[in-house]
Amino acid sequence: MKKSLAVLAALLTAGTLMAGSVDYLSNQSADYLRTFSRNASLDADAAIYNPAGTVFMTPGWTFGLSNQSIFKLYENDLVLPSSASAVMGTSYNKDYKSTEPTLFLPSGEVIYNAGAWAGLLSFGVVAGGGTAVYNDGVPFMILQGAQKLNTQLAPAYGAASTATGLTVTDTNIKATSLFPQITLGGAYAFTDAMSASLGVRAVYGYKAFTGQATYSYTTSGIGPQKATY
Repeated sequence: MKKSLAVLAALLTAGTLMAGSVDYLSNQSADYLRTFSRNASLDADAAIYNPAGTVFMTPGWTFGLSNQSIFKLYENDLVLPSSASAVMGTSYNKDYKSTEPTLFLPSGEVIYNAGAWAGLLSFGVVAGGGTAVYNDGVPFMILQGAQKLNTQLAPAYGAASTATGLTVTDTNIKATSLFPQITLGGAYAFTDAMSASLGVRAVYGYKAFTGQATYSYTTSGIGPQKATY
């Protein structure tokens, strides 16, 4: 019997989330920043990190509300020697920065403990949670421009691989990633030391990218050209 309980407990133990292409947030409550581990929480954020533990909290209502402000610095650097950027006709070295802050990253929890069972409701942001604004664009815009000249634009004018003097202006990009969630669930205590929880979570995933770049160049036999994307 003890062996069976040990196996069951291992299966119910919280594991590490492995998610692809999603910026999962570990800090789903402000209390996370105090300890960097909330898996044994019996505070309001147990509704997020330890839902089965809510049944062992103080009977009655528990409410939680928090907000996090994140001041971000994202920085990229593109360095191209003249030998690697013949289309540009010169060497290239530029830093690209975004300092757009995330001022509001809220989370909230409501728990009702009735003794042998508990109900819970939580909301917050499970992934993303911010916006990056690059007023000078990003390195990809430069690299993409050089590629387009040699593979698309120049051949269209009948002068493949003869485009030179690439300059890029009016570059900017804004990217937003936001995955808000709401969870409704409950927990039940089988013994004084064992409980289980069940919940339903709805997540709305939102990602958006907007930007532009203007490419100016010279094509052999045609003269100066300009393209905006």
